Amino acid sequence: MEARIGVDIGGGGVRAGLVEDGRVGETVCEALTDRSVEAVVDAVGRVVAQIGDAPVGVGVPGFVHRQHVLASPNFPTWRDVPLAEALSRRLARPVIIENDANCATLGIWRARGGEEDLVVLTLGTGVGGGVVTGRRLLRGARGTGAELGHVFAGGDAPCGCGGIGCLEQWCGTVGLVRLAAAEGHSIADGRDLVEAAEEGHEWAATALRRAGEGLGRGLVTLVNVFNPDVVVIAGGLAQADAWLAPPAEAWLRQFGIRASVDHVRIVWEGPADRFAIVGAAEVAR
Repeated sequence: MEARIGVDIGGGGVRAGLVEDGRVGETVCEALTDRSVEAVVDAVGRVVAQIGDAPVGVGVPGFVHRQHVLASPNFPTWRDVPLAEALSRRLARPVIIENDANCATLGIWRARGGEEDLVVLTLGTGVGGGVVTGRRLLRGARGTGAELGHVFAGGDAPCGCGGIGCLEQWCGTVGLVRLAAAEGHSIADGRDLVEAAEEGHEWAATALRRAGEGLGRGLVTLVNVFNPDVVVIAGGLAQADAWLAPPAEAWLRQFGIRASVDHVRIVWEGPADRFAIVGAAEVAR
């Protein structure tokens, strides 16, 4: 299979790598100190120039429709940016862009053989995700499909999306900080909570188990709606599976549609970074 270049744009930097047969070679990274469109385009141009002349796919943290970025939480001043066109001019070759969580989903789907119907959840600062069904990525009418972090998971915590009780408010970093506060403890992020649980602090384990219950409520909705072969849970916080998995999977087994629940497998992965680059390269293919 011809090599492609996958690029992952994040709020803090740009990572790119050459992908061949689903494997990522050495990656090149550059920090972003300026989040303007011009600065991001230039940064992508520099990292890609260090890799080669292969076709390029780019994952962007935002809503992508017809190769425009309609909006992005990481780049709040961006509105209807023709990013693919700007990158194509900068790199002097065709460039395809896609939502970053969709890229991670494609990367995981490809790594697993490219045959399954699957749902992906990425647990990090927020909760991202994606869906592949019938060998096609679900995008929606305006590029905002499969915003899985914003399915209702219970409670009355307001979310940055404008909703209430979103899954992100349970098992993203912001949700874990909230759950720790309910136990009377202040933490900076989800990693602090996991470390406290690993050190034997019961309050931290309790907060993580509550997060797992919220995750389970979200899984019931996702499995009932999409009837996937597998749900892959990835990202930095997925490494807290020792606490999250038992309540989440128990909730799913108790309340999900039996025909779907008996079929689905839940797989806990590690960080999603490498999958995002593979998926971006898959978009280019």
